[in-house]
Amino acid sequence: MLTKAEKRILHGVYLRRPRIDEWYVYRSLELAWLIDHDYASAKEWGSDGKITERILDPNADMFGPASATHQELTAILTHLRGAGLIEWHEQPVVSLSHEVRVTYEGAQIARKLRTWQGQFGVWYSEHKDGVIGLLITAAVSAVTSLIVAYLTHRK
Repeated sequence: MLTKAEKRILHGVYLRRPRIDEWYVYRSLELAWLIDHDYASAKEWGSDGKITERILDPNADMFGPASATHQELTAILTHLRGAGLIEWHEQPVVSLSHEVRVTYEGAQIARKLRTWQGQFGVWYSEHKDGVIGLLITAAVSAVTSLIVAYLTHRK
């Protein structure tokens, strides 16, 4: 199961480089910015590089202090790599950067995270084995049955 921070990083990394298996270097501050901002803001973090320049500018007030440390980012990226969603190589510690590429499975999830329906689909796929997933499945089944019964008995 992915945390909110992991989903945001996966979504943002894919939006920045929507090519599967292409390596790209991200600074820790860039990845921390993704954690602090929602999916809509990550769409602005496009390939034009303007957001990146503002992230790296210490006078930029709109980004505020990054909440994630380098160690937290390393843990998140390690989990994403373990789940098979990205491949990742840490650069030397002095550079505080990470070389990341999204795998096919990671790209599939990142594409789903673009819409709220997709976000719900990812959430449901992670929780469908639990009680809430069972209740949602039962509710959808009941509503479908009622609609079919209404449409077939209508005169």
